[in-house]
Amino acid sequence: MKRLLTFIIAATAVMSLWAQQGLNVDSVFRGHIVPKSTPEFKETNLSGEVVKPYKLRKMRTISFLATETQRDHVERLVEEDYQFADKNRTTLTDIDGEERESRNGHIYYIIFRTADRDRNDAGVRKIDHTYVCYQCKPRGGRYDITLVYLEGPATFSDLMKNFKRKNNKTK
Repeated sequence: MKRLLTFIIAATAVMSLWAQQGLNVDSVFRGHIVPKSTPEFKETNLSGEVVKPYKLRKMRTISFLATETQRDHVERLVEEDYQFADKNRTTLTDIDGEERESRNGHIYYIIFRTADRDRNDAGVRKIDHTYVCYQCKPRGGRYDITLVYLEGPATFSDLMKNFKRKNNKTK
């Protein structure tokens, strides 16, 4: 029983150190802007077979209610990551795009590719793409924010086919 508990704690610690490290939004995932102890803070970490049909290896999602100050801080971090990725577009391929929508002078929705990561899979060099998705909806004087980190061989087109289609069906 003690070994199982140790394994669960270690696995949880490793999951929280996912690859969004190096991005400005990492501090949001770590709960530095809106504390993880806040009742509205929800976090999901997925990997393996669950995300494989989407051509992903990892998916990390957080959502929370934020004040205007917190929203502005998170939005600034997302924008900084976007600007850094945009500056490094020469390392990204033509098959990748981005989607962005602003409302009332603030980012309402954005998805963009941040970088490529090399990985070694059984002696074969493979490339994973990394993406950040952000959405902010006003909700009763606060802001409902969802932030997603995606990693895997999926291209932007793959993500749009898999996720956009499902979103459009629900409208």
